[in-house]
Amino acid sequence: REARYSPAWTPELAPQPPRRPVRLQRRTAGTPSPTTAAAFGERPTRPLLRRGVGYPLPPWLKGIRLPDIPIRFSSQVYRYLRYYGTSRVGKRILAHALGKMKRFEHLIRAELRRHGLPQSLIYVALIESTFRPTTVSYAGAAGLWQFMPYGGAIYGLKRTFWVDERFNPDRSTRAVMYYFKDLYRRFGNWEMALAAYNAGYNGMMRAVRKYNTNDYWRLCEFEAGMPYQTMAYVPKFFAIAVVAENLKRFGIRPRTPSSTSAASSGKAERK
Repeated sequence: REARYSPAWTPELAPQPPRRPVRLQRRTAGTPSPTTAAAFGERPTRPLLRRGVGYPLPPWLKGIRLPDIPIRFSSQVYRYLRYYGTSRVGKRILAHALGKMKRFEHLIRAELRRHGLPQSLIYVALIESTFRPTTVSYAGAAGLWQFMPYGGAIYGLKRTFWVDERFNPDRSTRAVMYYFKDLYRRFGNWEMALAAYNAGYNGMMRAVRKYNTNDYWRLCEFEAGMPYQTMAYVPKFFAIAVVAENLKRFGIRPRTPSSTSAASSGKAERK
């Protein structure tokens, strides 16, 4: 009696009923875990039988054409879909970028087809350089696919005082195909492969060893699992791939540089 009402007594010390054993449930591919769904403020539902979609599509996305890469529709993907598919600024940005894609589309799609890779990977160049081969980032990445100096050297891109093959669209495209294949062979899914393309192979390997998981959406739950830019990279890629495959549905017309300059010259003549 004295022990029960002593200040040292806590409810945790009281006898508890025996716990029932936890029964593990198998999840099919493309189905998010309950913890991942709770992190994004969503309720896990039965997966759709269409290319790894884990959540039912909202009414304004019914009947869309999905890319040839498994996509998990999370709240972050929906946010980018609204930006690039419904907002005026996002649609204009995507229209300009897709207009520049016409210059390299045949080259990139032919290499993707030759290596047996998804055609949707062409939009990686859209995110990285907006299809401008002369782009140089603040970190030192350069070219159409934003190769770092050391990464380009691994895949055979020469860099000397006179020439830098990272700026060569033909050779850098051939090199990036082997890079895509190596990343997918190592991580086993395109979410982690795309994240490693953005954060670097060593950065993603450190995250996998630290948190003991190879699930991209699981790593997003941790505060220091991945850089913030990498956490937004994969949802942005998924949203752009969906919108680019349904241009008429979203009312986007690619604007080539020639048509843009012609329209501007016409306005100047009217003035």
